[in-house]
Amino acid sequence: MSQPNHTPPSNQPSSGQNPQNKKSKFNIYWIYGIIFLLIISYNLFRGVESSGIEIYETNFKELLKQGDVTKYKIIGNKKIVQVY
Repeated sequence: MSQPNHTPPSNQPSSGQNPQNKKSKFNIYWIYGIIFLLIISYNLFRGVESSGIEIYETNFKELLKQGDVTKYKIIGNKKIVQVY
C-alpha cells in the first residue's frame, strides 16, 4: 500500500508566509486614548484657582460704577456674592 501524495488544495494558502498576515497591528483607538488622556491631564494640572478673590464692598461699588460688572449673584446662606 502506498500512501497518497498529500498536497494542500489550491484555494487555501500554504503553510508559508501569507502577505495578507503582514498587516500592521496599529489601532486607531490608541490615538483616541492618548488624546483623551492629554485632555484630562491638561485639565487636572493647569492650576486653575476657582476660589476667586475677596474684595470689600466699596471696591465692588466702584466696579459697578465703572461698568466692569455684567452680572452678580447673591448667595445668602454663605454670605457670598458671585460677580461676573
